[in-house]
Amino acid sequence: MDNTEIVERLVKVEQSEKSAHHRLDDHEEKIKELQETNAILTNMNYRMGQVEDEVKQINTKMDEVKNEKGRKWDKLIDYLFYFIIATILTFVAVKLGIK
Repeated sequence: MDNTEIVERLVKVEQSEKSAHHRLDDHEEKIKELQETNAILTNMNYRMGQVEDEVKQINTKMDEVKNEKGRKWDKLIDYLFYFIIATILTFVAVKLGIK
């Protein structure tokens, strides 16, 4: 090999090295962006978990409120039922002459 071939190879190696460093710099920048995105997504995931927990608690409270209203109607129906039964028994007792 003569000097010109060595110089040409050396130039090619330097160009290749510059290109490789440029690509590595690009990859490092992309990795940093991905790390930032990952941190943001992790934070969002945590917050979404908190929101889901809050929604579950709200749903539980809503169910409890619905059940309370249902129990009030059940009590009213029970009182009406007892009133009707008492009225019927009173009517029967009056007809039979029981005091």
